Amino acid sequence: MYLITAQQSRDDAQDIGRALKLSSRAVDTIMSYTLPELQPPQERYCALTYVANDQKKRLVGTIKNVASRELIYAAASDNETFDGRQKQLGGYDDIVEGIISESQSIVAPAEERATDPIF
Repeated sequence: MYLITAQQSRDDAQDIGRALKLSSRAVDTIMSYTLPELQPPQERYCALTYVANDQKKRLVGTIKNVASRELIYAAASDNETFDGRQKQLGGYDDIVEGIISESQSIVAPAEERATDPIF
């Protein structure tokens, strides 16, 4: 199974396409993905091409991943964010409840955005 994210270089996308024997349409689709960091936070998602070589049928398609605000909060990893988050969560008896509570101020897409079409 392969997950292919947006590519900024057409040469890289074509190299991946050749290596995985993807159609030119699949390579064009990979090139059309917008990088998450270039999207407004309330609409942000990551598009990926999914390739699975099943014994009976090869599967190739696009997956849309919309991260929850809780994941965005918990996954932030620069030193300043890590230290601040550690202090914030230290005041909670249940770290999961802390993550849920503290993440509410983060701008993130609504869950319903996960099923919106990409194109």
